[in-house]
Amino acid sequence: MGVVAVWTQDSTDVITAVSIDGVVATRQATQSGIGAGRIYLYYATGTLAGVMTVTATSSASTQINSTAALYDGVDQTTPLDGGSQSSSTITCSGGCTELQATVTSTIDNSWAIGMAGDFTTVSLGGSASSSIRTNASGDIYQIDSTSAISPAGAAILGVTGNAGVRKDIIIAAFRPSAPAVAVVVQSQNPVVWWWDE
Repeated sequence: MGVVAVWTQDSTDVITAVSIDGVVATRQATQSGIGAGRIYLYYATGTLAGVMTVTATSSASTQINSTAALYDGVDQTTPLDGGSQSSSTITCSGGCTELQATVTSTIDNSWAIGMAGDFTTVSLGGSASSSIRTNASGDIYQIDSTSAISPAGAAILGVTGNAGVRKDIIIAAFRPSAPAVAVVVQSQNPVVWWWDE
């Protein structure tokens, strides 16, 4: 499964389509905070591997940044764990406290996957359990729960930022294909991540 994070400078909903190597991606969520900018979370199922092209189409002229990662072992028929998602926005002046969102999985070994937008500097800490997979121009960061959520239940993803005026986060739970556990196999940068569960 491919997960794509998109950031636009336009705060209105201008992204009309996202694809990975021609495979149409499904929008999971979008979030607009205070001021300019909007973030989007998309996913695409199917056999995705190797170097691929991510295409985001906009209905208006605006700056667009995107980043993507591939996950193996995700249920191809019903990838979302109950459609559970969470989003949050905070306004900052100077420094920011931790921004986090919680998603609750209902299926053992699901992963929490999401994105954070408009973080000029990002670090992981506090009560959050997150890994940064990719980032694009400092505007968006793709994050996940580092490992499978087992047993099923609440998962917190969080980031902290040191500059900017608005911070957004979106996360969703994705279910594994039984009995496999989802793992990150490729990210944009390109770093290969493996877990043995």
